[in-house]
Amino acid sequence: MNRKLAFVALMGLIVSNDSICLAQRSQRGSEQRVFGAEAESFKHPFPLPEAILEILSHDREIPETIDEKETPGAKLVPNSWFFASAVHLADSDEKDVVVMGRCPLCGANVVPFWVFRPTADGYEQVMFGRGLALEVMRHRTNGYSDIETSLVSQRKPWTGTWRFNGHKYVLTPDTKNHSAPPD
Repeated sequence: MNRKLAFVALMGLIVSNDSICLAQRSQRGSEQRVFGAEAESFKHPFPLPEAILEILSHDREIPETIDEKETPGAKLVPNSWFFASAVHLADSDEKDVVVMGRCPLCGANVVPFWVFRPTADGYEQVMFGRGLALEVMRHRTNGYSDIETSLVSQRKPWTGTWRFNGHKYVLTPDTKNHSAPPD
């Protein structure tokens, strides 16, 4: 009798654990992994918290003059200048954030991308790059998904892989491209 009870309890734990894992995988499987400059919106928009807008407002990539007509008296860049989406870069429940600049931050077939991860004090920026597209890859480095950015410059495609070094994402040398990313 005790063996049957132990077996039933064990099977219950296995089924329960599998259900939880499947729910987590399906939730993460549905999150957006590819972000493109030509997108009109993101699939799962994430409203940027003030902590990220504060960081972006001091970023050297943001124009020094914020249009007073658009945001009278504002000290933070407007949320309307960005698309954002929450992603899981690590095997944790933390929601990291991919941010893509919109016009007036965009250029010809290139936009700025930022990646933030939550901290006890708010958020920290762990990546900045430019491109036509950003993709969160399945391969991981130091527990975080690799990120690939791509663009076309002077009619030449360029792809760069960013890997997490334990603190931030770093563009890794790529022998396929034979060059540095275009500015």
